[in-house]
Amino acid sequence: MAFFTAVAEAGRLLLRAQRASVAVLDERAGELVFEAIAGRGGEELLGARFPADAGIAGQALRTSATVSVPDLSGSEHFAHDIAVESGYRPDAIVVAPFRRAGRTVGVLSILDPASIPASERDAVLAVLVRHAEDVLSVVDELIAHMGGQGESGPSEASAR
Repeated sequence: MAFFTAVAEAGRLLLRAQRASVAVLDERAGELVFEAIAGRGGEELLGARFPADAGIAGQALRTSATVSVPDLSGSEHFAHDIAVESGYRPDAIVVAPFRRAGRTVGVLSILDPASIPASERDAVLAVLVRHAEDVLSVVDELIAHMGGQGESGPSEASAR
């Protein structure tokens, strides 16, 4: 989990956001699982699950594309129930998917990022996500080199 916490915290700091999170796909259950939260509060969401095809995070996961919603007040796709559970209602969100072994396996969500040009925000997110994907690839290579059988999931990699 320390790896995903570092990714969430880096995203929050780089985009001067109030909160950030990483949710990882549990393919067997068809759910996204909160693995990391950065910013004040929200720790009660760690381990919480929601349908992988639901909300803005689900859209980013399905399309493998970053989704930005600058005004959540009118968004029917935003998971307002999760916001209520965490005690924090963001005004804006940017969700970037990340891949492992060519498959989209999770999302980095940035809540209430600072007002910066979309091109700058997207460039920062692209670099951060690319570095996170690189680390996951190295973990896969190490597991393969050490004789590990099969693929480990992103959660297993975060524990190493």
